[in-house]
Amino acid sequence: MNDIDFATSVQSARAELGSGSNSFVFVTKNNSSAVSNGSLAGLPIAVKDVIDCVDMPTAYGAYNFIHYPDTSATVVQRLVDAGAVVVGKTNTHQFAFGTTGDVSSAGPVTHPEDRSRMAGGSSSGSGTAVARGIVPVALGTDTAGSVRIPAAMVGCVGFKPTWNRLPLDGVMPLSPTLDVVGVLASSVEQLKKTWPVLSANESRVQTSTGELPIRFANLADHPQVRLSSRIREQWRITCKSLSDQGVELSDCREGIDLEKLRSLYLTIIGYESIQIHDPLLSSRPDIYDPQIRERIENLRGVTDEQYEAALDARNRERESVEQAFEAYDAIILPTVGIETPAIGQRDIQDDSGVSNAWGGLAELTNPWNVLGFPAISVPIPVTRGLPLGLQIVGKLNEDEKVIALAETVTKILGVSLSAQKATTISE
Repeated sequence: MNDIDFATSVQSARAELGSGSNSFVFVTKNNSSAVSNGSLAGLPIAVKDVIDCVDMPTAYGAYNFIHYPDTSATVVQRLVDAGAVVVGKTNTHQFAFGTTGDVSSAGPVTHPEDRSRMAGGSSSGSGTAVARGIVPVALGTDTAGSVRIPAAMVGCVGFKPTWNRLPLDGVMPLSPTLDVVGVLASSVEQLKKTWPVLSANESRVQTSTGELPIRFANLADHPQVRLSSRIREQWRITCKSLSDQGVELSDCREGIDLEKLRSLYLTIIGYESIQIHDPLLSSRPDIYDPQIRERIENLRGVTDEQYEAALDARNRERESVEQAFEAYDAIILPTVGIETPAIGQRDIQDDSGVSNAWGGLAELTNPWNVLGFPAISVPIPVTRGLPLGLQIVGKLNEDEKVIALAETVTKILGVSLSAQKATTISE
């Protein structure tokens, strides 16, 4: 079932360790996989270094904080029990607290197509491990877009399930109200094979829900969506391709307040991340990169009352958004609205109107973490520049429908399911 065998994957991952691309931080010492008859028999996978794997270190991107867990996280164990084999641990933005993927004790993860550019984060190593063809599947985490952002930027598939759909034991928390484990994959087809095992429900992928006619609420022209001119141009071409094949696209603006959702995100993560990191900051401040420490300190100050009010407001916003796209199969919009920044760059210099990379990369992804909705990023065909992603956002617990819709969209757009890049198209 796999284009990449385990031995080849391990060999490629080991070569990556010394290449300067910084996708992997640890690679298994095994050269062959055990024989398995499971549904994922022999599937090479990689795991983000905030998720525990037995016999492998976990460091959270902070190598003076390394430890060896006694057990694997449930999400890892489910895949292993089905025959998947862990090739290694992938680099992460330290403590999964950043969208750029360039702050880690192991060094910045570089973009597969331009090593001067960032790969997006925080699941940066998992994204590039897939995009470079080392593994077909990698696990990541997504609190504000940390699976979908790198997927869009490097040109692979990135899926964020409904909040609380997957267990989080053995996973370093950042903001429990927002955190999910997600999947980066070389194709939607590969995701479809992996997801039933990961979700412990093999019968729930529904292929019929992706059949035409499909009705999408197109959020790209929402006044609170900021896009660079290149991304807006590519989005227009993509939408025309979908419309030409019978997909119904309707402009959607009412009932969805993205700025409100972004504000709620900052309040929730500000409160919860302080609860998680304060004890460690007090006892081991040396393990934190200065950028991460500064970011945590900047979020300090959310009161109990503000936090509780944010949770109440989140529920109201969820009802409003659900009503806004009740008549649609899903929402679509670009995954990332800004051009890929250089490694270390924080000031944005494109024409999107976004000023800061850390916040700007997540503008179109973190609202769905606040609401808990499932969302997937798939590559779109580009006529120029680095890869871009199309994001499909579904209703609560309609994870399988989102996957099916993504499969239909990728087929319409001619996106290759055996590689990471989309086929170039023109008007």
